[in-house]
Amino acid sequence: METETEMEFREDLQAANELYKDGKYPEAIRACSLALKYTHDVEEIAVTLDQRGWAARYDGFKSKDEAYGKAAYKIAKEDWRKVLEISSDINLKTSAIKGLMLLPEEDGEELFQMGMAAIDRYTNDLKAELGNSYGLMVRQEDPIGATKIFRDAYRMVEKGTVIAGHLMQNLGTCLLIRENDESDPRWKRVLGVEAVECLEIAMEEYPESQIEHRRSTQGKIDRTNEEIKMLERELEE
Repeated sequence: METETEMEFREDLQAANELYKDGKYPEAIRACSLALKYTHDVEEIAVTLDQRGWAARYDGFKSKDEAYGKAAYKIAKEDWRKVLEISSDINLKTSAIKGLMLLPEEDGEELFQMGMAAIDRYTNDLKAELGNSYGLMVRQEDPIGATKIFRDAYRMVEKGTVIAGHLMQNLGTCLLIRENDESDPRWKRVLGVEAVECLEIAMEEYPESQIEHRRSTQGKIDRTNEEIKMLERELEE
C-alpha cells in the first residue's frame, strides 16, 4: 500500500509534468521542489532534478529578463550536473546531457563525447537523440557541420519515430539557414528544394499524434515552396 510520502511524491511529480506540458515553467519548478521533499532514493531524486532542469531551462529561455534567465539556467545546470553525478539510469543521464547542450557557455563537443561514451552499449536511438541536441547546439554558427551531424544521426535512428522527424526537420532547417545566407538565386533554389525534400521526409516520420511538429514542418514546406516559385520566376527573367 502506498505511504503518505510516496503519494505526495507521485502527485507533486505528476503535477510538475502537467505544468511543464502546459508551459507553466515557474510553477513546474516549484512542484518539482516540493516533490524533492518526499523522495525515497537516489533515482527518485534524479528523476525530479531532471524534470526541474528542463522546466528551468525553458523558463530561462522564454524569459525576456536577462538576469532572471541566467538564474534559471543556473538551476538547470546544477540539477543536470547532479543527475550525472548520482544517477545510474542511462535515460536520465542522456536527458541531462541533452539539456546541458542547450545551455549557454557549455562545451558541446565534450558533452557529446561524454554522452556517446556513456551510451555506447545502448540503443542507436539514444545516440541519435544526442546527435540531434549537438546539431542544434552548433547549427546557428556552423550550419554545414550541423547538417552532417543530423544526417549521420538519422542514418542510425528507428524510422517512424518522433526523433526521426526531429532530425529531418532540423536538417531541413539547416538547409534553410544556408539558403537564407546565399546570394546566388541558383544556389538558393538548390538549397530550398533540398530543404523541402528533408521536411517532407520529416512529415512522413512524425507520428500522426505530433500535431504541433507536423504543423510547424508543413508551414516551412509551404513557405519554402513559395520562395522557390519566386526564385524560378526570377531566373526565367
